[in-house]
Amino acid sequence: MTFVQTQGLDHHCTVQKRSAGSKNTSNESLEVWANDQVNIPCFFYTDTGPTLVLDPGQFEEMSTKLLLPAGTVINSTDYRILSAQQGFVGYFRIKGSVHSVYGYRPNVVDHLEAEIEQIPAGAS
Repeated sequence: MTFVQTQGLDHHCTVQKRSAGSKNTSNESLEVWANDQVNIPCFFYTDTGPTLVLDPGQFEEMSTKLLLPAGTVINSTDYRILSAQQGFVGYFRIKGSVHSVYGYRPNVVDHLEAEIEQIPAGAS
């Protein structure tokens, strides 16, 4: 899949960055997240991977993935995603690494791709 700038990235999200937080009454650090990049073009999708022959009662495991423009600053430890996109509402963390995807021009990153997982309500 190749994008021309942000063509095809039909969703929008906010990239939040972890910042130094305050301390609670037990002097433990609190995580604080601040909007770092707002209204970023992106594209959420689910991927089942290769189709397998399953036994009765088995289910294909689906993963949620996110495509971002090549210039987006993001990694799996200091950033999270905030989305209001229908079907993908909430906060998401990056699982593993963010991958650079090259398009039809060699040595030029076309877009970024990452597997993500939703952060349960009340967790950070």
